[in-house]
Amino acid sequence: VVVVVVVQDKRSTTMTTCAAVVVAVVLVVVHADHADRFRDVPQPRHQQQQFATTFGSAGKAITLNPGENVLWSHNCTQAVCVLRHMWFGGSWSRFDISRLRVYVDNETTPSIDGQLFLLHGIGFADDAAPWSAGDLFGKTGQPSGIFNTYQIPFSSSIRVTFQAYTDQNKPSTSSQRFWWIMRGTCAEAGVMLGSRTLPAAARLRLYTSERVTRTPTEQHTMFATPPALAGAVLLTVLSVTSASETFLEGEMRANTTRLPATDCSFGICSSITMSSGTEDYFLGTYYFNRGPYHQPVAGVTHLADNDSPNGGKEWTFSAYRTHLEDQVLFSTGFNMTWRCGEPGAGNPTECVVFSYSLVYEWPAT
Repeated sequence: VVVVVVVQDKRSTTMTTCAAVVVAVVLVVVHADHADRFRDVPQPRHQQQQFATTFGSAGKAITLNPGENVLWSHNCTQAVCVLRHMWFGGSWSRFDISRLRVYVDNETTPSIDGQLFLLHGIGFADDAAPWSAGDLFGKTGQPSGIFNTYQIPFSSSIRVTFQAYTDQNKPSTSSQRFWWIMRGTCAEAGVMLGSRTLPAAARLRLYTSERVTRTPTEQHTMFATPPALAGAVLLTVLSVTSASETFLEGEMRANTTRLPATDCSFGICSSITMSSGTEDYFLGTYYFNRGPYHQPVAGVTHLADNDSPNGGKEWTFSAYRTHLEDQVLFSTGFNMTWRCGEPGAGNPTECVVFSYSLVYEWPAT
């Protein structure tokens, strides 16, 4: 309660001055008294915990030798530790298909092992820039300036490696110049997926399929998790080559052991029909009639209708879809599939497919 005492005086300046002094004094006293009331109140537990701290490093014009090169490693002193930022620069033939690998918690086989561009939603070495999928990932330069803020959790150690390639199945045999940045935090409760905190045991895994041929209307598995794991999808990437654009009629579907496969379309029943077509899942419409785009939730990073070396046409397409807010969660085993066209929806032809899926996983309860 603030009490204002006004001194009656015929001179208005005197009254104003006295009132101001009294108000100021009373306000200060009340504020101090209010603070005293809370001095002995225990702080909430989360305030007593140690604040998260930042770690990281960078490499400037380093030499990548032939083979797998360790860029950086870090030991976690207070779990959970989270790698939060990566950036890469370089320029050589097929920089796009050079491989990034991430080993966590003393893995001998990396939980993330993929081509640099596809790991960031880009197929066919598409050189468009600058763009970003919000703050999750993007490309700022030519041919590099690739960055991401994927949250990669670990409890004991992390090791990031890179290997230059000059052909799809041929690692580079010469040295290359390379730039990189890594940064993260420790003493975290866990990673965040949108506004949701995932369990401390969550780990990020990359599921890949590279240059897989699917017959018309055949289903392609984007990823399939073990039944003993729960999880959440962070990102999916699809890259397709086909002689007919009607592969874009292919639907995304999902199956989980907790839901019956009663959602049926085009002769296939699944737990969830994720989209009514390929372009719908990536938030496009009418075969992406406005061309490529790069948005926070989804993007089309490449779309072209080329003359095929064998005559006729050849469609090439790549796109990404994030699930930060449109969350795909599962409590036991889960899989997602895409179909190379749908029967009766145009005349789909053979599809050559690359697909990447980044999925958080943790033990099911």
